[in-house]
Amino acid sequence: MRKYFFYFLAAAFITAMFLMVYHSVPPRPQSAERDIVWHRVKMDGSRRNRPYADSSATAAAVQVLRECEPGLAKYKEVIGHSAAEYSNLRNQCDLPLGNLVVDAMRERGSKEFGVRMDVAVVNYGGIRIPMPEGPVTVGDIQSMFPFDNKLAYVKITGAELQRLMEQLAKTEAFQPVSGVKVMVKDHVLKEFTVGGKAVNPKKTYNLVTVDFLLQGGDQIYIGAMASDIVMSDVVMRDVMMDYVKAKEARHQKITAYSDGRIIMENKDEN
Repeated sequence: MRKYFFYFLAAAFITAMFLMVYHSVPPRPQSAERDIVWHRVKMDGSRRNRPYADSSATAAAVQVLRECEPGLAKYKEVIGHSAAEYSNLRNQCDLPLGNLVVDAMRERGSKEFGVRMDVAVVNYGGIRIPMPEGPVTVGDIQSMFPFDNKLAYVKITGAELQRLMEQLAKTEAFQPVSGVKVMVKDHVLKEFTVGGKAVNPKKTYNLVTVDFLLQGGDQIYIGAMASDIVMSDVVMRDVMMDYVKAKEARHQKITAYSDGRIIMENKDEN
């Protein structure tokens, strides 16, 4: 029910935006020459700002947005603070935001499943907007992780883990990983360690990921490589919501870094 209410709010917001644009553009004579000018406008999923604060907004748009305000109030709650804006670009390996998210997922996975997670893998496509600088609201995290992707605990052999890393090496930018270090040259995996040690092909490793990547999401089939899978009801949105709140409780800002865990040297990127 909550999901459909959220969809209703989103539809109302889009309707209000359409009304604002429609009523703010003056009619032009049929005989007037039509010169089209394009402008680039930066947009994200934030609900923090009030577009109807502009005096040019129409009465109809103002009314629609005001009616939505009570339902949107919870999304405006500030739950943390970020030291900088962290990009969610999908064509850059070792991305600070990707590292932050996948490290938080590995830590949460260890607690959730009661075993130490050796490796974590998530996908850039699941991170929909950047982490904003300054106050971070419930709505920011909701917009960053709108999908109900659930944590999954996968037991995987070193041989299959090696095969997974080789598949990720063939992509434009290596997906976010935690607990491993890789070096890729021309989309071929050259070096690969887990916890600073060479991979043992016969050893079973504990890996945490999201259910989306088990059966082909983003062309990744971790499920087919697993010797065992344990599912949870914890979604990535809640993982990051709890992470941000915990940082705030310790009076710490959110920080993210590139740390050299993924090194890619590909000729087609020069």
